[in-house]
Amino acid sequence: MNIYDTDFYAWAKQQTLLLKNKHFSELDLDNLIDEVEALARNEKKELKERLIPLLASFLIKQFIATKEDRNLRLTIDYQRLEFADFLAESPSLENEINDIIRTAYKLAIYQALQQYLEFDEKKFPKICPWDLPQILDENYYPNAEK
Repeated sequence: MNIYDTDFYAWAKQQTLLLKNKHFSELDLDNLIDEVEALARNEKKELKERLIPLLASFLIKQFIATKEDRNLRLTIDYQRLEFADFLAESPSLENEINDIIRTAYKLAIYQALQQYLEFDEKKFPKICPWDLPQILDENYYPNAEK
C-alpha cells in the first residue's frame, strides 16, 4: 500500500523533498498529478465561493433594498475586494469567468432569498445581469429598482 493512501501529510512532505532534491524518478507521479489537478479545481471553487455573497448583495441592493443602506455598501466593498484579490492571485481563472459567474449567480439567488424569505424569486433575472467589469468596478453599485 502506498503512503499516499495511509498518511497524506507524510506523502506530501516526501514528494516535496523529492522535488527539492530533483529526484524526479522517485516521484509518485499518478497521485501527484491528481493532487495538482485538485488544486486547480479548488482555486476555481474558491473564486466561485467568494463571488456568491457578492452577487447576493448585488441582488439585495438592486431588487430588495428599499432605501440606501451603508452597511450593504460596505459589505459589497469588502466582498468585492476579497473577490478581486483572489482573482488577481490566479488571473488565468478569467478564462473561465463566464462559467463561474453563471454558477455563482444561481447560488447567490438562494443566498439572497435565505435573508429575505418573503421576496418573490421570480423578480430576479434568470441570467446574471452583471459582467466581470461591473463586478470588479469599485465605483459600481446596483441601483435599486423603483
